[in-house]
Amino acid sequence: MVKVIVESWIAKTPANIVVATSGITDEKSKAAYISQFVSSLTNPWFRYFLSYDPNPYIQRMSAKVLAVNGGSDIQVLSKQNLAGIESALKESSSKYYEIKEFPGLNHLFQECKTCTVAEYDKLEQTISPGLLDYISSWMKRVL
Repeated sequence: MVKVIVESWIAKTPANIVVATSGITDEKSKAAYISQFVSSLTNPWFRYFLSYDPNPYIQRMSAKVLAVNGGSDIQVLSKQNLAGIESALKESSSKYYEIKEFPGLNHLFQECKTCTVAEYDKLEQTISPGLLDYISSWMKRVL
């Protein structure tokens, strides 16, 4: 079952993303990845992580919310993530929320070239100044 899921993911995912996130480059590394993945399924923390549903918590929010994602994030796909957050916020008591994707930013909100995990420590930028400016102006406007 896991093999089918991994192979389906590989078929739908750009090769550079597959390599960067899983290390899969050939059949041997794919078999090792699948074996490691199956082992992780018995880990209590990983099982909790996979089953965690933030929706009930987001739906109970009443604060003003700015939800942001990097458009080039390969760990958390921004369009899906932001759509989920927005859907939950629509059910919340929050009177004001804003959902925003920042194109060209990775998971750490850095301007990236390959946007892979391996690139994180090669980038000198800690966080995008454009993102910081946006958050600052949002706070001044909304709070």
